[in-house]
Amino acid sequence: MSGGFTVHALLGPEQEEPAEVHARAVLLATGGYEQVLPFPGWTLPGVVTAGGAQAMLKGGLVVPGRRAVVAGAGPLLLPVATGLAAAGVEVAALVESTDPRRLARHGRALAGKLPEGAGYAARLLRHRVPFLARHTVVRAHGDDRLTGVTVAALDTAGRVRPGTERHLPCDTLAVGHGMLPHTDLAEVLGCRLDGLAVAVDTEQRTDVPGVWAAGEATGIGGAALALAEGHIAGCSAAARLRGTAPIRFPPPSRPVRSTGDPPRPSRPPARRPRTGPSRSPTTPWSAAARRSAPVPCARPWTSARATYGP
Repeated sequence: MSGGFTVHALLGPEQEEPAEVHARAVLLATGGYEQVLPFPGWTLPGVVTAGGAQAMLKGGLVVPGRRAVVAGAGPLLLPVATGLAAAGVEVAALVESTDPRRLARHGRALAGKLPEGAGYAARLLRHRVPFLARHTVVRAHGDDRLTGVTVAALDTAGRVRPGTERHLPCDTLAVGHGMLPHTDLAEVLGCRLDGLAVAVDTEQRTDVPGVWAAGEATGIGGAALALAEGHIAGCSAAARLRGTAPIRFPPPSRPVRSTGDPPRPSRPPARRPRTGPSRSPTTPWSAAARRSAPVPCARPWTSARATYGP
C-alpha cells in the first residue's frame, strides 16, 4: 500500500474551494442514481424524478405542482405518492409497471416490510389515490410545460397493450425506474465491475490495492445493507492498515435482509474471499501479524451481501 492516494475534492456550498487529502486507503461510498426510461415528452418542465419530488418535499416542503402522477417501478414510488398526497397535492394515479405477482416470489424477503407496505397502502386509500398496476407512461403532453400524460397497460412481456391508453391531466409527473450504482469514480481508479456494480470480495475490497467500496455502488440494497457494508469495509481497512486480520465471528443463524426490495439484476452476487497478491492491498500476513491484536468488529464478520442480501 506504498504511495497511497491523493483525493482531490471541492469544498463549500458552491463547491469552488479545492482541497487535497492524502490517504493510504480509500473507501468508495458513491451511492446510486435514479434511472428514468425515456418516453416522448419526458424533458418537459413539470416532469421530475421520483427522488427529486421527494427531495423537494423533504428539503423545503416545496410542492412541485397541484395535480401529480407518480409512475415507474420500485418501492420509492410509495413514499413519494403518499408524501405528495399528505402535502395537499392531488395524486391522479400511482402507475406501477411491475407485475404485483413478482412480489410473491420474494415473500420471505419482504415479510419484514409488510407493516410498512400496509401503512403506505392505507394512506393511499385514505387519500383515494388510484393504483394502476402493470401500466406505464407512454407520452407526456404539453407545449411549454406538462399538461397531462398518457398511460397504457402492459402485457406479460412488458409490451404496451394496444387500445388500453388513457389520458390523465396533471401538471407534475414524478417518474423513476429504480436505482443504478454510481461507479464513475471506481472506474477512474481502475476497479473491476461486476455487471453494473463495483466488484468486491467479502471484506468489501475491490481489485485495486488500497481501495474498498460499500453501499449502493456495489449493488442496490438499501440503507441498512449500506451501513453493514460500510462497517465491514471500515473494519477491514483499519485491520489491514495495521497489518492484522479482521476478527471473524460465526455467521448468524438466519439471514437478515436489509430491505424489502426484490433482488435487482444490478446487484452482484456474494463471492468467496479473493486470494493472491492482486486482490489484497497488503502483502501476506506474517505469523507475527496473525498473532497481534486484531481490530474488533461489533457485527458478525461475514459477507454483507451473503448475510443481508438475497
